[in-house]
Amino acid sequence: MKTAKKKLSILLVLAIVFSLLSLYATAEPAAADYSALDAAIGEKLPNEANLYFYTDEAIDLVTDVLENVIDRDLTADDQDVVDSYVDLVEELAALINIKVNDGSQSPLSFNGDDYPYAYPYGDDGYDFYPFRAEEKAEHTIDLSADKGLLPLVSRVAGDQSFTFKLAIGSNSLLCAGGIPLLYDKTKLEVVGVDNDEINAEFSPTTVGDNLAQYFDFTAVLNPDSPNFWPEVYRNDDDFKAQWGAINILMTSNFDDFDNLSVMPEGLEEVINIEFKVKEEAEEGFARIYIDPAFGRSAAEKANSLYLGRGKDAGSFSYYDQLAAYGATLDVEADVTVEIFKAILGDTNLDGNVNTVDVLLLMQFLKGATTFNEKQIYQGDVNLVVGGPGVLNTLDALVIRQYLLGDITGF
Repeated sequence: MKTAKKKLSILLVLAIVFSLLSLYATAEPAAADYSALDAAIGEKLPNEANLYFYTDEAIDLVTDVLENVIDRDLTADDQDVVDSYVDLVEELAALINIKVNDGSQSPLSFNGDDYPYAYPYGDDGYDFYPFRAEEKAEHTIDLSADKGLLPLVSRVAGDQSFTFKLAIGSNSLLCAGGIPLLYDKTKLEVVGVDNDEINAEFSPTTVGDNLAQYFDFTAVLNPDSPNFWPEVYRNDDDFKAQWGAINILMTSNFDDFDNLSVMPEGLEEVINIEFKVKEEAEEGFARIYIDPAFGRSAAEKANSLYLGRGKDAGSFSYYDQLAAYGATLDVEADVTVEIFKAILGDTNLDGNVNTVDVLLLMQFLKGATTFNEKQIYQGDVNLVVGGPGVLNTLDALVIRQYLLGDITGF
C-alpha cells in the first residue's frame, strides 16, 4: 500500500513538472524594444501640428509608414526588424524635408516607390522643398480705421486724425514678421513723428494680450534700406513721390523664453498708428495698404513682407530655413479714407444750402430718414448744444437763419 502511494506521489510530481514545462514552452516570447524607434519618430518626423504643413502626398506617406509598414507586434526574436525601422524613419524624414535646386532629382525614391515632382523655378537654382506645403500656412493681415471721413479744414480738435489698426491672424505659430505699409503721403502724415526724417523709428501703440504681449513691434518711417523697396518700385520716383512707407518689424520678446512662437487667437488687433490729414492735402480718397510686390519668394528672399512660422512654442527658424516661399499671406488688406471739403448746412449733399436741407434735417430728427457720416458732419452747424457730431433742432434753426440772411456763415 505504501509503495502504491509512493508511486502515485511521484507520478503527481512528474505531472506537475510536465505541466509547468508545457506552460513555459507555450508562453509568449518577450516583446521587442521599440524605444529607439519611438525616439527616432519623435525627433525626426514632424508632429501632428507640423505635419499639416506638408503636402498631402507626404502626409499619406508618413501615415502609411507609421500605421501599416511598422509592425508593433514583433517580439525580441525580431529585434533586428524593429531596429531596421529606425533607418526607415530616418530615410523618410530625409525625403520629406529634402531641398532641391532644380528638377534633376525627380523622381525621388523611397522604400521601392517613386515620387516625381515638378520644379517650379526653371533652372535658376532657387531652393525648393517638394514635400512642403507652406501654402497651408494661411496668414491674414487686416487693416481698419475708426473713421472713414476727414475734413479738409479742421473745426474741432482731432477731427482730422484717425486711428489706423492692424490685426494679424494665422493657423500656425508665429515667431517674427515684417509688415511694410504704404500710405498716400500727399494727403496723410503720421502723428507724433517727424515725417521728413529718414528711418524715423517710433513705437506704435500695442493692443491685446496675446501677440502684443509676446512680441515687440517697431515701426520705421521712411526706411531707406537698399532692399526695402522691391525691384518693381526701386527706381520708380513717381511712385515713391506719392507713397510713403512704414516698415513694421515684429520680433519675439526674449524676456519670456517659453513663448518665442505664439499662435494667434483668431484675428487679433495688435497695433494702432495715428494718422492725420496733411496741411497741403487736397480733397479726395487717401489709401493705406499692403502691396503684394513686397512679399517674399524664392527669387526675392529679402523682401519686407513676411510672417515667420515657428517650429514650436519654444523655438523658431528663420523664414528661408523653414518655409518654402509661398505661404499664403492675405495682402489685399487696405484702408481708404475720404478727405472732403465740407459744405456746412448741405444735408442732402447736392453742393448747395437751401430749404430742402432744413426739411431733410427735420425728417432726420423725427426718425423718418437716416444720415451718413458726411451728412451728419455737414448738418452739425452748431457745435455747442449737444456737442460735435450731435444733430438737434438748433442746427435746423441756424441753417434757417443763414438762409434768411440773419447770419453770414457757420
